[in-house]
Amino acid sequence: MLSIIARYLKYESREIRIKNTRISAQLADSRLKRLVGLMYRKELQRGGGMLFVFGATGRYGIWMKNMRFPIDIAWLDDGKKIVHAVHSAQPCRAFLCEVYKPASPSRYVLELRSGFLKDHGLKVGDMIAF
Repeated sequence: MLSIIARYLKYESREIRIKNTRISAQLADSRLKRLVGLMYRKELQRGGGMLFVFGATGRYGIWMKNMRFPIDIAWLDDGKKIVHAVHSAQPCRAFLCEVYKPASPSRYVLELRSGFLKDHGLKVGDMIAF
């Protein structure tokens, strides 16, 4: 069912500035868009990402259910500072999948191509602009 819904969801994009790099991130700004995320996609294009926007600060978990490729995940606080990061989270095809959660509360979650965080020297404490 989610695979059918995923085909018809429309996402707005937002430019995100990370150090000297700009990416175009699709906004997952509704409950359904956050639930589906990047599931069922074949790839995440170079220079692309997905920004999960939550209505309040919390400890939001991300899982890799029905993903087809690894990603980097960064959790951002209200000030858009990275508070937690996971490098190269792997797809999960099992019934029960690991849920990645930050140690600190966050307001946004940014999913990027695997290796992006390392390639751009991003770490906890760095700021992202959008």
